[in-house]
Amino acid sequence: MKHLIADKLNFLMKATATRNNMLSRALAFDASHISRIRNGERGLPSHREFILPTAGFFARAVRTASQKRVLAAQLCPGKPWPESVEAATRLIARWLGEGRQIDHDEWNLYLEQADPNGVPANGTGASAEAYVTNYYPGDEGKRQCVLRFLSDLVAAEEPVTLLLHSEERMEWIYENPDFAKQWGALLVTLLQRGSRIVIVHTINRSFEEMVEAVSKWAPLYATGAIEPYYTSRLRDNVFQRTLFIAKGKSAIMATAPATPA
Repeated sequence: MKHLIADKLNFLMKATATRNNMLSRALAFDASHISRIRNGERGLPSHREFILPTAGFFARAVRTASQKRVLAAQLCPGKPWPESVEAATRLIARWLGEGRQIDHDEWNLYLEQADPNGVPANGTGASAEAYVTNYYPGDEGKRQCVLRFLSDLVAAEEPVTLLLHSEERMEWIYENPDFAKQWGALLVTLLQRGSRIVIVHTINRSFEEMVEAVSKWAPLYATGAIEPYYTSRLRDNVFQRTLFIAKGKSAIMATAPATPA
């Protein structure tokens, strides 16, 4: 039974491009537990219902026509993929449970323990798309990531609170004039639409960095939409970190080896 569940879970996760951390966060399971189920080292969890919440997660993760074709061929050969999320949840649950029928009381208990999106109340309430993580190596990667981060927020056309802090040296922003211009323009657009920035400046920087920071941030401060703080302390002398958070929406985390100021 262990390997059967492992094969089926692997199939669903590959078909929907779901990673261990995405499923584990949505179901409030440890990611290592999900990994052991996928590897056949563990069977179905005995301490908590797993099949229905998992089925509900994947029912919402199936969105494209190609995904529906692939899953329908495996789960309901010769039939189209169910139109409703509820029907898809029941289908996936029966398939994971080897045809075990879901009785009325079990289904009602699942709905009572789920939020309106069908995610278990002891999970995070997140859909399959909510925990997409991408990696951008090096300084050029950071620039690409920041432009995507800010562009997505501008495209949403709604105010957001940005929480910003960086211990890293800031050459990755200022050494590329085109990026610095785009970065500033996107921030100005967000602020003009009612967004706000809460920023913690790191002040133990070189004189050159401080001059660059003042020249780049002065136009933004003129909007009156920035709430500034400062710190002279680093968390350690091994790594320097950057954290950009769009509250309730997305975030960037970067880490680099510490370099002398």
